[in-house]
Amino acid sequence: MTVAVARSATDHDHQLVDGYARYCQELIDAGMISDRARRDRLRLARQFLDRHPDLQAWMSWPLPARLSDLNR
Repeated sequence: MTVAVARSATDHDHQLVDGYARYCQELIDAGMISDRARRDRLRLARQFLDRHPDLQAWMSWPLPARLSDLNR
């Protein structure tokens, strides 16, 4: 069973999700990704931003630490 994923930003999302959701819609409009791909991208972006809401702090980590974190 799949979980419902909002196709646009919600009030509970990180502020960056709105712009990313609009970008994903542009990819759909251009025929570059499917709706399923958009939902997957937004689900993963939300998970990442829930875990790391301060991107500036995360980007200050050494590259090997960030890559290791992304693999988890």
